[in-house]
Amino acid sequence: MRLIGGLLGLILGVGLGVLALLGLGLSVAPIFSVWISIMQPLATALNAVALAFADAVVIAFGLGPAARFILFAVPFLAAWGVITLLIVTLFYAAAAVVVWPYPPDPDPTLPTPPVQVATTALERLCLGAMIGIASGANLAMWWSGNTLAATILAILAGLLFLAVLQPVSSSAIFKAVAGNLGWLMPMSWPTTIIGVVFAFYAGFLGLRDFGIAAFRFDFTTGTIEISARIFPAATWTGFTLGNFTFQRIPPGAALPAPPHSFFAPSPSTHETGHVLTNALMGWPFLALSGIDENYVRTTSAFAYSELIIVGHAQEDDRWYIEMLDP
Repeated sequence: MRLIGGLLGLILGVGLGVLALLGLGLSVAPIFSVWISIMQPLATALNAVALAFADAVVIAFGLGPAARFILFAVPFLAAWGVITLLIVTLFYAAAAVVVWPYPPDPDPTLPTPPVQVATTALERLCLGAMIGIASGANLAMWWSGNTLAATILAILAGLLFLAVLQPVSSSAIFKAVAGNLGWLMPMSWPTTIIGVVFAFYAGFLGLRDFGIAAFRFDFTTGTIEISARIFPAATWTGFTLGNFTFQRIPPGAALPAPPHSFFAPSPSTHETGHVLTNALMGWPFLALSGIDENYVRTTSAFAYSELIIVGHAQEDDRWYIEMLDP
């Protein structure tokens, strides 16, 4: 069922990619002609609203062409993002509800060792759809680039679609390829761009307090990890923004010694699981992950996204879904 859902998502994802390209006035590969005809009216409408806003601001403040493009692109991409997020939310919510209804959370007494959660055909269909949406959008955006490099990246975007197959998604080699490719996939960029911005702040604090030891790179997932004394009043250990992970060091505490492993269950491995889902299912899934963990579930361990990444991290005392299970 994950493959069937993936094919459905792939079709939807290509449509979303075409919508983004049309709205921004970029070329679209002729192979997507069906989606061009479907999405052109919506792209034109969104484009008109965004341009009207941009022109009003440009005239009011006497700004130039570069500012006009930015003022147009930001609201258009925001509208496109809302549409994309709503579509992914439907699949995420359906998958989450059929695994464990909302509310209540199950018995908070956690199992030892990790226990695989029983899933359903609907959950696997929805999971495949979310993989397909990201792959399809990435494919459409890169395929329309009309350069050799863009064509290669489109093929690599299609490669990520293979995550709909369980033997592939659980492979350490595939996860290494997928995580590193996340840097190059447009559906991963929104969260990674935010990660870049936050990395300047966290990186400054980490470098100040711990030197170069605050920075690590995990080649098995393409992750840059920064450890710093951020959010001193918080109780959690870390979070993820695109291909960046941030480990919170409590005030006055030193870096873990030895450092957390990227090859065994640890807080670092846990966060790299989020990096993988960002690469395979894009920024909407990572955004929904944060909402689910912090505002929907009373216990974050039962959030749907957490069940998936624990399969990768293989942490004790946790339930998991098999997708990334090695």
